[in-house]
This record gives sequence, structure tokens and C-alpha cells, in this order.
Amino acid sequence: MIERFVHRFWKDAACLSGIAILIVIVFWPALFEGRLIIPTDQFDTMTLPFSAQYGHPQAFNHNLTDAVMQSYPWKVEAQRAFRKGEFFFWNPLIFNGYPQSAASRHTYDVFNLLLLPLDLPFAFTLILVLELFTAGVGMFFLLRTHGRGHWISLMFALAWTFNGMFLTDMYILWPLATFCWVPFALATSLRYQQKNEL
Repeated sequence: MIERFVHRFWKDAACLSGIAILIVIVFWPALFEGRLIIPTDQFDTMTLPFSAQYGHPQAFNHNLTDAVMQSYPWKVEAQRAFRKGEFFFWNPLIFNGYPQSAASRHTYDVFNLLLLPLDLPFAFTLILVLELFTAGVGMFFLLRTHGRGHWISLMFALAWTFNGMFLTDMYILWPLATFCWVPFALATSLRYQQKNEL
């Protein structure tokens, strides 16, 4: 029994290490070379009906530019507030203290704890990378809870980690910060259901 548990533990650990290693390889320039994660293109003009208005495909990036210009300054202000021991944009005049809705997604994120010891923009990059890793671990855990094998679970965990929504909307923050936790919620609900059916 113990030997089976140890064998399963090492296989799980190897798969999760594989997710981490692939993320590090993909984001090596941002993690270790001081570069920024900024997608440069969105090829909306390559697909119909958008492409009907253009001759040669053109790349537009205004959505991503808006995300960068809004999300990064929020993190800067959140870091400033946290380091002063304050909740970011806490308004004591509303319901005896209430976060402004626009700032709540930047305040109540567990990865914001990295803003205390680490400086921006590296902390911002690390938050994004750790959320991708969390998404992969969660999907692996969900598929293992469904009884899928290690390799199938790893393959689909990597597909979830590097899905297009996460990568293209990374700087908008809320899709990645929210959906990286969804597999954990589903897996926990499934385990609860399985336990109560016995």
C-alpha cells in the first residue's frame, strides 16, 4: 500500500515538475533576462468578417495596450498601499469599509503577497507565471480526480495552462486570475460528491 502511494506520488511530482519546467522555458526571457511579457499582435484582420475590409492582414494591439496601461498601474498602486500596511482603495465611507469594485480584483488575489518582498515589474511577471502554473496544477488535479492517467492528465493540463485565452488576455488579469482556480473548485466538488455517494 505504502509502495503504491510512493510510486503514485513520484509520478504526480514528475508531471507537475514537467508543467513547471515548460513554463520556465517559455517565459525564460521574462523571468531571467529582465524582459516583459507583452503580446505584440492580435490578428483580427485575418478572419472573416474582419478581413473583408482589409487587403493585407494588419496587426492591431489596442486591447492589449489598454490592458497593460490599466493593469500595471493598479499593481503599482496596490504595492504602494500594501507596503504601507493599507488595503488598496478601501473606502471607509461605504458600508463601514468597502473596496472599490475596480480595485477589488487587484487587491484580493493571493499572489499579491509577492508585491511585498519583490519589486515591479518582476513581481508582476511572477504573478502571471504562477497563475499559469496554478492553472496547470489545478487541471492535472481535476483530471486525476476523474481517474484519468498521468500522461493524459499532463497533456490536458498543459493545454489548459497555455490556452489562448490565458496567453492573449494575460494582462487583463481577471481571466487568468479567476480561471486558474476553476479546476480546483470542480475537483473539490467532485471529490465531495464521490465521498457522499459511498
